[in-house]
Amino acid sequence: MTKTNNTYLKHYRLKAVSGDCAAGGMSKKGDVLKIPTKHFNLVKKYLRNQLEIELYCVDQDIYEDAFGKLLKEHNDIGNKLIDLKVFDHKWHKRTDWDLVEVETA
Repeated sequence: MTKTNNTYLKHYRLKAVSGDCAAGGMSKKGDVLKIPTKHFNLVKKYLRNQLEIELYCVDQDIYEDAFGKLLKEHNDIGNKLIDLKVFDHKWHKRTDWDLVEVETA
């Protein structure tokens, strides 16, 4: 497991950009989540998987087994993030996230 440099992590958040918890979804204001240093590697894995799913939809057949595996991995990682209290509920799994820098931490 790679150690995370938490010197800079305190300046970053997960920002909901589409889906249930983004602005215009289930509320007027989109969610912004702190990232616990000890779970950052799992958050990175989730974001990479999210991007792989998006890219797959552009140029691959979504009915292939590989796409199903990506979706299963996304669901499994999302469940772990809920268990670890990074995500608050299932709707956070149904949301697309960006890693954003904040001016004050």
